[in-house]
Amino acid sequence: MTIQIETLDEITAIYTANTEAMLQQMKVLNASLLLLAEAISDLNQARQAEATASTGPNLRRSLADYYGFDWFKIDAIPIREDRDGVITVSWGGHDWHRRSGSGKFGPAIWFSRSNGGDESGNTIWLRLITFKDYEEPEPLHPGIGRPMPQAQAIAPASNGHAPPEPEADEPTIQQQFHDLAKEAIRTGRVAAGYVNQLTALAKQDGWQQSLRQLNEAVLQAA
Repeated sequence: MTIQIETLDEITAIYTANTEAMLQQMKVLNASLLLLAEAISDLNQARQAEATASTGPNLRRSLADYYGFDWFKIDAIPIREDRDGVITVSWGGHDWHRRSGSGKFGPAIWFSRSNGGDESGNTIWLRLITFKDYEEPEPLHPGIGRPMPQAQAIAPASNGHAPPEPEADEPTIQQQFHDLAKEAIRTGRVAAGYVNQLTALAKQDGWQQSLRQLNEAVLQAA
């Protein structure tokens, strides 16, 4: 049976009903995606905690890297800071606190947390990251070192023009995401929890989509 639409009002009513149904479906889909992102984030945190249960990640960076360090690169969220820099970060579902010292191997800054005690009652400390300058390595014995390979000349393009610029790869897009997220959280335009959700999604679907969603959220909050 053929239904004949005779008026513009009928067309408008059908279009409006279909649009509202699509919007409702999109809301349900977005809610499902957020729940999935939270589940993935919880799973990643559980895996991180299991993998570093006995020692902590124990990452290493130079002392100068502490000032202005991009914590998002290691999936950590800065929580507190003072005039010298960040003093507490969240990683793997735990808070890690800044400590510093200067022993016979030179000054260092590290982030750690307690993890109970041993049989003797001593506190067990897990370390997230240490900022410390590397000691100068000893030179190799003469005759052991390998000769440096010679640089290869780059041939010009066959058409006489410069080669095209390469598209941004995943590490570049990930860095753009971290830079934007850091500034957005600092200015209060997005919440750290939302950045965590996008980070979890990026590990499954790539950083391009997460960067696009974060950029849209920042523009909406402006």
